[in-house]
Amino acid sequence: MDLSPKEVERNYAEKFGEHDGKTVLMITNSTSQLYQEWRLFLYFFTGPTERVDALNAASGTTARVLQNLLWDSAIMKVRRLTDPAKTGSNRNLSIQKLVQIASEKSSVDLRDSYNEVLEKVRACRKYADKHLVHRDLNHAIGPAQIGVNRKETTDAVRSIGRFVKEFHQVTRDTDYLLMPMSHPENEQQFLMRLHLGNERAEQLKTERYQKAITGELRDSSEYDWPNWIFDQKSQSPSYDFE
Repeated sequence: MDLSPKEVERNYAEKFGEHDGKTVLMITNSTSQLYQEWRLFLYFFTGPTERVDALNAASGTTARVLQNLLWDSAIMKVRRLTDPAKTGSNRNLSIQKLVQIASEKSSVDLRDSYNEVLEKVRACRKYADKHLVHRDLNHAIGPAQIGVNRKETTDAVRSIGRFVKEFHQVTRDTDYLLMPMSHPENEQQFLMRLHLGNERAEQLKTERYQKAITGELRDSSEYDWPNWIFDQKSQSPSYDFE
């Protein structure tokens, strides 16, 4: 059954109360966003090498930036979602809050499941603390070394997702789907269009080369690109976002 965002929020409020309902909604949505971003990373950068080749052919710099951003974003989301529910006087929006809500609203103990998550996210949290949240000097330029690999990140993401799904199962008797049902082939469509664009770019390059040989370069039939693609100001060497 498809519910609108307002209907979902209302259902949560009826089950958990207005405040806790909003907490459950935001944590669930944050976990779904984490799943979507990490799925994009895995699809584009860990599948067949031809996928990365297609991205690099379109723009190697953009591909590298996207790869780093998606990975760093996932690690940061893992860290935020697994922060303690309270740090000093500050309360955090984290999955530990779901342990309290499950206990108070449904008399369900999720502490063991939560502790299992903490074990899975340990590497991501350490990396985030030393390289993303803060830039530890000893790890940046000194002898100290700490890293996180793709498997550790994937395990961390999955553990959070499984915990959130378990929460919905035991409190609402609902098998929650973290990934959206709409547009399941969105990533494939993106690469299909990128592939066609790369092929057309190679055709245009061949046309220009052949016309240059024959002296007909000015008559090249290059595509008439729309103006919204270009930003002349950003092409300036002194461009600094002003």
